Order: sequence, then structure tokens, then C-alpha cells
Amino acid sequence: MNFEDLPVVDPRVAQVPFGSMETVTEIGPNAIRIVAPNASPMTLDGTNTYLLVGDKLSTFIVDPGPSTLEHLLEVKGVIEKKGLDPRGILLTHGHFDHSEATKAFGLEFEVPVYGNGHLDDLEMIHLSDNDSIELDSSKVIALGTSGPH
Repeated sequence: MNFEDLPVVDPRVAQVPFGSMETVTEIGPNAIRIVAPNASPMTLDGTNTYLLVGDKLSTFIVDPGPSTLEHLLEVKGVIEKKGLDPRGILLTHGHFDHSEATKAFGLEFEVPVYGNGHLDDLEMIHLSDNDSIELDSSKVIALGTSGPH
């Protein structure tokens, strides 16, 4: 077998290089994705931070991302530009690239942190499978998933 004859199966081959995605993307009427400037083979284009937006502009910051000044200012700028009202931070898991900015945003916006793990020196409201949190007239429901995260 000659490895050079095998078909290329990397789904990224036809895409732009790491770090080339749009920084801010509205992915629906109630969600905004902000890509952190930490592109790497582990994070691909960068860690995704999401803003979940309620019908009255209340917002949860999901996976705040790395604590780089550039990312902190980008997320805060989107919140201010859109007139959003942060009500909490949701952590899907405690990996550093997803959670490092939690403390900075928690202090900046004086909001609670929700998750199912624990971060040093950070008070967290524990969420179990099927727990819900209100976001204006909607509910965000926690769903536990198996795996390394």
C-alpha cells in the first residue's frame, strides 16, 4: 500500500487556515459566537465563546474562553454594542481554554457562574442533568454528556 495514493479525508482541507474564521458570528436569533484569538491544533480556529440572548436581551456568556485582553474586550464590546444584559456565565466544562475568563467576566458583570465542575477560587452554582435556568421567557436546560470534557 502506498500512503500517497490514499484519499485526503481531512475535512479542513478545503477550508481557510486555522485562525481565519470570522471573529463574531450571529448563528441564530438568540446566539452569537465569538472566536477567541487562540488558534491551534487543539482549538482549531480558536475557542468558541457564545452569548445566549433572551427575548428581552438578557444574556448568558457560555464558555467565556481565554483571559487575553483582546478576547475580553471583544466579548465585552459585542455585549455593549448589542445592548445585552449579562445575567450569568455557563461553563460546559472546566478546560482552561474555555474557562479562564470566567473570573474576569464574573467580576466585570457581577453575575453568577453555573456549571457542574469546580474552578479554584470561584463560587459556582452546580447544575445537574435537566436543571434549568430562566433567560427571559426561555429556559436553558443542562444536559449531561459523557466523555473527557
